[in-house]
Amino acid sequence: MPVIKKHNHKYKHSCLLTTRKDFEHFAETVALNSVSGDVIALDGSLGVGKTTFVQAYCQALGVSELVTSPTFSLINVYLSGKKPILHCDVYRLENNANQLESELNDYFMHYPDSILLVEWAAYAPFLISWVTATVLLRFAEASDSSDDLISTARCAEVLSDRLIFGD
Repeated sequence: MPVIKKHNHKYKHSCLLTTRKDFEHFAETVALNSVSGDVIALDGSLGVGKTTFVQAYCQALGVSELVTSPTFSLINVYLSGKKPILHCDVYRLENNANQLESELNDYFMHYPDSILLVEWAAYAPFLISWVTATVLLRFAEASDSSDDLISTARCAEVLSDRLIFGD
């Protein structure tokens, strides 16, 4: 599985998310610190919660539409919140990267103050140079904490060009 690698991120924040509320708070913090033009890559295995992160992120920015996975539509656009949000899932992109790049450029022309959230961004190599933050999600293991973890626990890491979490 390809992984987004951008080595010039200045900031890194890691946390353990043991409850749904933790997960939502994490997404909210990232959302409230995002700015127009951000491109946030979401990386992690199938089922780890990338779309759930987007749902909580959108909720934090006041999106009223139903937020769903764009797995087959490729791009969902949410306009009801504080900023336009483009949600893209390129897992099934196959050989249409050029078409996606053209479509995203069109969206940015129509919604210049938008934020782009991309699941599986590494499958569209042109996106690597666009990424301003990467959210890495993985399933937590018992070794990640001294406590027994619930089955929904996640480890999250944000790599960003600017400070999102006050460490």
